[in-house]
Amino acid sequence: MPYYLQVLFNVPKGLKLPPGPPRRFLVGNLKDLPRHKEWETYDQWRKNFGDLVYLNIFGKSLLFLNSPKLVSEVFDTRGAIYSERFQSTMLSDLGGFNWSLALMQPNEIWRQHRSILQKHLSKISMVQHQVTLGKCSKTLLALLYREPLGFLKHTRHLIGAMVLESTYGLSIKTENDPYIEVGEKALELFADISTPGAYLVDIFPFMKYVPAWFPGAAFKQKASELNFYFTTMKNTPFAAVKAALKAGNASPSFVSNLLEIENFEKDSFSQNRETGEELIKSISGVIYLAGIDTVEATIQVFFIAMILYPDVQKAAQEELEKVVGLNSLPTFKDRPNLPYINALCKEVLRWHPITPAGFPHMLKQDDVIGKYFVPKGTLVMGNTWSLLHSEEVYGSDVHVFNPARFLKEGIKDPDIAFGYGRRSVELITGADEAIPMSYHSENACSHSSSGAINQLRSLKTGVLIFNVKAAQYLDVKDYDNHKHLFVH
Repeated sequence: MPYYLQVLFNVPKGLKLPPGPPRRFLVGNLKDLPRHKEWETYDQWRKNFGDLVYLNIFGKSLLFLNSPKLVSEVFDTRGAIYSERFQSTMLSDLGGFNWSLALMQPNEIWRQHRSILQKHLSKISMVQHQVTLGKCSKTLLALLYREPLGFLKHTRHLIGAMVLESTYGLSIKTENDPYIEVGEKALELFADISTPGAYLVDIFPFMKYVPAWFPGAAFKQKASELNFYFTTMKNTPFAAVKAALKAGNASPSFVSNLLEIENFEKDSFSQNRETGEELIKSISGVIYLAGIDTVEATIQVFFIAMILYPDVQKAAQEELEKVVGLNSLPTFKDRPNLPYINALCKEVLRWHPITPAGFPHMLKQDDVIGKYFVPKGTLVMGNTWSLLHSEEVYGSDVHVFNPARFLKEGIKDPDIAFGYGRRSVELITGADEAIPMSYHSENACSHSSSGAINQLRSLKTGVLIFNVKAAQYLDVKDYDNHKHLFVH
């Protein structure tokens, strides 16, 4: 019997499964899953089928939520039964990413991770992060002054430097830094592997026992490669901090602070030294990965937006000059006085969200949404792209980059860009704060929008990673008038 029919026969009388694309014999909706520009397909499903879209792949149910009301009802009101995570065989068992907070079930270990993040990454601890970000923004300005066409390389390097310094207290090489290269490679593989339905081993877990030489088992080589980069990314910088602490020359950081004996012993997670260190290692690895991904991608989208919408760039620059002046760079203290730039930050997150669908939640018991039956084990995802491009919420010009929409009363903040319910990202990784600090660097660039439009058409994304290439469309304009602010 086809797997889908087993699900269908379990639907209670008087209910039905949510609408969705027609299913094929045996495979269900396997061939309907997009491999590229997933958000466009998800949005088309919303238009075709409505607020709930249901798919079934070899008996595995997927559900997309396409309205703010449903997202709130499911992930907030009913969050207790939607808080589990799908155990991806490819990512966790084979790829070695079972230490990620995003993939953990809501158990004691998950609560320990979450507690440490909330305690040690509070607004108070973000002060040092802001200092690091300010320093990195000045370095970015200097690099762009010397080599404007190296924009993409400079952005990646400086974001990596910021994350590594804040998390581990480590300084990196100006070029070809091994920490940056490992993180970038891990993200590249992660983007491919984390796409829902990309690998059959996630639907048929027994396939993990197939030998790597067996025909059709190329996924094992990819998982092995991912495991290597994840393990290296998790262990190597942590070991460097431990060595620096032992030598007495460790710089202040998230990890060094936790490893200090007095802080380590105060935390309830430290049942023993080895267990506690493994916990810190996992948490810092997640910050490392998420920080590089989210901040870098957000800044790149910001630059693309400024290239495509010079009128927005001009309006923001006028506000910046009025508040900060021409003889100084903006600081975080200026943010309350920069309403348009704050609105611009929100619009960057809304216009091209870096998590078009995010990680799926898993339903741990049968549920009913309206007149529709949702079976236990269904993977449930908020359709972030569609939600942030809802004309009902954001107006008729949702595909236009228009920060002014957030200057109006009652416009919903794009906070779902970071996740849903209790599973939303506990750490705002600096993406929002990095934009105003990067703004001054963009002002010194002139643009050619045709190339940027082509890049927007060829964006590559997985569940998390979102890369934009725009370096060739930037050129120096008036750095010479301002270089005294950042070149010493």
